[in-house]
Amino acid sequence: MRKKGVRYSEFLAGGGFRLLALAGDVVIALTIYFYFQSHVFYKKVVWELLRNLKTIPVVNLLSDLRLEGIVSVLLVYGIYIVLRFYTTILFGVSLNQFILGMRGNRGLVWNRIGGAGRVVVEAVLGPFIIFDLSCWWGRQTLKELLSWTMIIQHPTIYRYISLILYVPFITSLAFLSPLFFNLTIIDGVEIELLGKYEKKLDNDSDFKSFRHFSTNHFKFQAFSSLKKDGRFILMPNFEIITVGDSKNGSLKKRIYPNLLVYDRQLSTYGILKITKRFSILDLIRLGAGGNPFFTLKYPALAEILEDKKQKFTIKIYEEKYHANTLFHQKIKNEIRDLIRSSFTLGFGNLVSHVLRNGPFMSGYVASRNNLLKMIPGGQAPLVSFVKMGNYEFIKLRQSFKFSGMFRKNEFETLIPLDTNNVMVFEFNYSDNKKSPKSWEIFQKSFFNSVEWYFDYDDVFQFPSDINDMEPLHIIDYFVKEKLEEKQRMMLEDFVYHHCFDAAKSAISGNDEELRKILLVLIDRYLEVIRLKNVKEGGYYSTRFENVLRDLRSSIDKKDMEFFNL
Repeated sequence: MRKKGVRYSEFLAGGGFRLLALAGDVVIALTIYFYFQSHVFYKKVVWELLRNLKTIPVVNLLSDLRLEGIVSVLLVYGIYIVLRFYTTILFGVSLNQFILGMRGNRGLVWNRIGGAGRVVVEAVLGPFIIFDLSCWWGRQTLKELLSWTMIIQHPTIYRYISLILYVPFITSLAFLSPLFFNLTIIDGVEIELLGKYEKKLDNDSDFKSFRHFSTNHFKFQAFSSLKKDGRFILMPNFEIITVGDSKNGSLKKRIYPNLLVYDRQLSTYGILKITKRFSILDLIRLGAGGNPFFTLKYPALAEILEDKKQKFTIKIYEEKYHANTLFHQKIKNEIRDLIRSSFTLGFGNLVSHVLRNGPFMSGYVASRNNLLKMIPGGQAPLVSFVKMGNYEFIKLRQSFKFSGMFRKNEFETLIPLDTNNVMVFEFNYSDNKKSPKSWEIFQKSFFNSVEWYFDYDDVFQFPSDINDMEPLHIIDYFVKEKLEEKQRMMLEDFVYHHCFDAAKSAISGNDEELRKILLVLIDRYLEVIRLKNVKEGGYYSTRFENVLRDLRSSIDKKDMEFFNL
């Protein structure tokens, strides 16, 4: 109740209302911050801040994750100060102070000029709470004294009416603010649940046509009848990239293997490669961030976050491991639930998500957007969950149209969910409109009985006989491994005969698309041989290089006699 003789202009705003207004301004700043992360300029600002911070010796000792956390706090604080500065110029006090009935008492002009000065002082003194404690005892704060301003409060009835309306709003916004992160993506993500790629083997199956395909690079083993009709040809491919700085002479050639899958029936192809690797425990930590209910919702995940990370790192393979993963079934189930909830979260199912998972959403949004970083940007994906062999994957499919043309590129990204040692697979279709159908058929025919070994190294050994070799062995051993002479000679023979057989098929069937692909691939093989010989001092034989050159020349000339046609 106002004392007799005390003017309204002398009612200094109390500490409780100021604190509430500060929280409101921070929440709005946080919402703007989440929205900014959807744009390219945000990444540029973060990169520039990180670059400058790393020039400070002490700061440079911190991990990148901690540095990014510091940058996030600095950005939120910067947005908060800018928000207060401009809304003070507009209202004489900050936006949330205005909503809660606070005003300046120095006149229309000085409330704004002096108020802007007050915010500038706050930018420096804001982190030091001690300078704001005086308002709790009915005295001006230091920044008010320095700027010759005073923040006063409306009469009691107004401030309590505004309080009743304001608190639910700002509380809701605090929970919803993470949804503004990648806002343009949230409503664009479509979810479809797919079944298991599984082809049942019956008593009529011709097991003579089945072969084991295994690879340490892609970490799987498949038992498939791929060669039965010869529709699909597996052609190991190598991407050669120059890295380093030409100015200081540090240029190097790096070789990245991938697998080209050619469909002879549809005359189309796609390329399967590994694009990234990451720890799913790091993703789970993002999901746990800011959620006090995480332990109750995901007890198994909360437990493994307390374990030493080395417990789930890649191990050298032993036969006793079989194809078992390092995660037990409850962990797998909770990972799938976390990822599914992250991708289905949006404004359309907000109520059901809160009822099922609680009101804290920032972890779910962070998990989803971290996974979306694994795919090419610029196009919302169609998301599905699919079982392939002994693992479940999240599959993200995207279509990119060429400018001014009817052609388009299809990308499919596959991310396994049942391991800490995640390898991100990308299948890039050719722009042939039949490619997606071809890839679907290949997946169902080849991955029907696949076993994945993401948690292990050195699972498969070099074949003892050339008849046991498959195209995937080229990916494993052509570049990285230093083989014994007998094994190297076996590999050379297999590479040549595999290319010869594919070329013979292309020439006899007048398959111009396959012929052009083989010309490019053999050029890549010859370049890999050259780089390997420079590095290893004549590792591959001159004979091998010469026969590949002869083969390429014969493919180029369509030499029917060379292929006995």
